[in-house]
Amino acid sequence: MQHCLYNRGNYTERKDIEKCLFIYTDKIKLSMSIKNILYTLRIYLPYFSFLCVTLIASFQLSAADKKQEIIIVSDNRSPSTVDLATESLIYIQAQLNDQLTFSEVFSTHRRAWRVLNARPNICIYNKVKTTQRERLAIYSKYPIVVFPPNRLMIFDSPNLPYNVSLAKLVMEQKLKVGVVAGRSYGKKLDKEIAELQPYLIILPGYLSAKRLRKMFIQEKLDAIIEYSAVFLSDSDLDIPMDRLSFHQLDTATEFVSGYIACSKSAVGLDTINLFNKVLHIEKNQKKLIEMNQKEFPQTEHKAIEDAFNKHHNNE
Repeated sequence: MQHCLYNRGNYTERKDIEKCLFIYTDKIKLSMSIKNILYTLRIYLPYFSFLCVTLIASFQLSAADKKQEIIIVSDNRSPSTVDLATESLIYIQAQLNDQLTFSEVFSTHRRAWRVLNARPNICIYNKVKTTQRERLAIYSKYPIVVFPPNRLMIFDSPNLPYNVSLAKLVMEQKLKVGVVAGRSYGKKLDKEIAELQPYLIILPGYLSAKRLRKMFIQEKLDAIIEYSAVFLSDSDLDIPMDRLSFHQLDTATEFVSGYIACSKSAVGLDTINLFNKVLHIEKNQKKLIEMNQKEFPQTEHKAIEDAFNKHHNNE
């Protein structure tokens, strides 16, 4: 203000002095405003800092509490049946519900593998280990199901020996034998199926295994290759047992194990590690053995138990 009065000689009109005073007043107001803001910040800054720390901690806890979602891709969509592999997986999943969130989608065999390779949080199950597949997925160390070998099933063939050759049946006897596209039947049998592909009925697409069993019952096929327990437990089929016989293929003599397989990612690896821990718990080993045994005749029970124990003893 004094500046405006001392220099009034420099101002030619009253309005110049008033303008100077107005500007000076604004500067005082601005200075007071800044002082008030600084004073307010000095008072409330500790509270503001505490609020920020609390919010950050809250967000971190929320992120920690959020469970990883794992998508299980299944080809068992039939509402009337839950197969052995699905039942076994559900039993194991239930023990991980506090650590993972599971959801389920349905797909074909081949599409399931494509989805698994495209996303980091996909798991599929009841899958046979092969060198090619282990390049695409991380497998559990222990199986959830152990099956006696796939059998050839045929009607009205009392003179057919128990041990048979698939190649002779389709090449010499011209039988129409059905298999599922994209499925692994075991190393030796897979190789034979690949060699005999032009002479086999190979069914692709959604629910192909179930459709193949139905076609066999309808006698659209002479024979199919399937696990006896899977075939006999399909409640949608009216099976004429008096006409049916099971035969051992010369390229399918070993037990086949079905594993959990997850995406080749950090999430997939963490998930498989959790599955392995639960699968290796002794009470779970016993439970899975019992679940597998109930699907097969008594004559197979000891072999099933030995097969499971072999996996867990080979550390």
